[in-house]
Amino acid sequence: MKTTEKLILEADVLITANPDGLVGDDRDRVEAIAGEIRQLREQDEKQERDARVAELEKRIASSDVEITRGDGFDKSANYNANSDPFEAPGRETPTEVRSRALTAIERWNADDDIKQAGSKVVEKTDEVRGVAEHVLLTSNPFYVSAFNKLLRDPEGFRDILEPDERQAWSDVRAMQTRAALDISGSVLPSPLDPSIVLTNAGVVDSMRGVASVSQTVANTKRFITSAGVTASFDAELTEVSDDTPSLTEITITMRKAQAFVQASMEAAADQEDISSEVVRMIGDAKARLEGANWITGLSGSNEPVGIEGKLDGGASEFDPATSEVFAAEDVYGIAADLSPRWRQNATFMAELSTINEMDQFETANGSKQFNELGNASPTLLRRPVVENSSVDAFADVDAAQTADNFILYYGDFGQYRIVDRLGMVIQFIPALLATANNLPDGRVGWYATWRVGADLLNIDALRVLDILTAA
Repeated sequence: MKTTEKLILEADVLITANPDGLVGDDRDRVEAIAGEIRQLREQDEKQERDARVAELEKRIASSDVEITRGDGFDKSANYNANSDPFEAPGRETPTEVRSRALTAIERWNADDDIKQAGSKVVEKTDEVRGVAEHVLLTSNPFYVSAFNKLLRDPEGFRDILEPDERQAWSDVRAMQTRAALDISGSVLPSPLDPSIVLTNAGVVDSMRGVASVSQTVANTKRFITSAGVTASFDAELTEVSDDTPSLTEITITMRKAQAFVQASMEAAADQEDISSEVVRMIGDAKARLEGANWITGLSGSNEPVGIEGKLDGGASEFDPATSEVFAAEDVYGIAADLSPRWRQNATFMAELSTINEMDQFETANGSKQFNELGNASPTLLRRPVVENSSVDAFADVDAAQTADNFILYYGDFGQYRIVDRLGMVIQFIPALLATANNLPDGRVGWYATWRVGADLLNIDALRVLDILTAA
């Protein structure tokens, strides 16, 4: 088997034997030798790279730190020069960047639903250079490994980074700078980032399932809405009318949210998975905060806009047929009040006690009014029903109090836009100060920030039933 050294020697002999320049077979042989040398060097580089990855996988497999939802990549994956998504081939098209990001997601060592959520983010985005690149860089196994070291040793992890880990960490930090993210903290790896994969135990937040959700790396995202173009049938050679619709631009601004978790130094040292638990708890807090905000968020405040304030007092607010009473006729009424344009994709949304109350509505002969509410996938008037624990509950309606009770929403929730700015940043604080004398008291903390925006683009797309009570 020829080695690189033997090929170089053979080429040198041919070149020495032709001082006036290579010609004929000698020229062809030297060119072939050059090609063989390139192939051997590529094979050597691949073997060296595979050895480094194998060693990295071995270290992570034996690590005493476990990250909830997996360590971020598939340990059984075969990394090589032809399929490694983390090696940029040079100048790329947006399609190639997207393809590499999707390949990276397939290597996550995570549940299928997590992978599907990540793939959906990359496939739907129109910001390939931003969103897909973010997912790609923060899915790099060397970045995940560096992040694991950060969780084990927040103060000294940089001193123990391998060259590949240091490069992956540097690539993500450079991306943070370009995207104007908080560079004082560390971006979560994509398989752990609630901005990409949202888990929401503790609250029923169905809004993300029916709203239009997208991701961005910008601070604002603009949407254009209109009442639609009017078409007409006309006679031959009749001048077409100018049916240009009026356009409205809505800008959704990313709003900063934050969370803080603290623990004693003893707890942080004794509990091996304390950092992964912190990530899980912050993700849960994010879900609960946002789940309520999609309903109650106020315009003009430092929070995403919710649907309640947008519909309150406007033409989309629907009153019950009988004051302070909720009855089956109100369900029919709110459905009929929605324009046909929005009925095709309409959904009912309510809190559990409201759904249970509707399930008990009876006809005049004592039969159930809405049998389909008892199905495994409940429907109401042939439209889906989703539960949302942040919506006003029928159980809380009190005729002795003066209050609005927005208990039932109906319409096309696709007109409600939620925009996540990637990604969540976590900063470890090694010594918290007591409030008495501003001296340390043995506590450490994790400070997380993220940004998200939301707004209802078309008010006419939704209706809300308000059971207005007066003392």
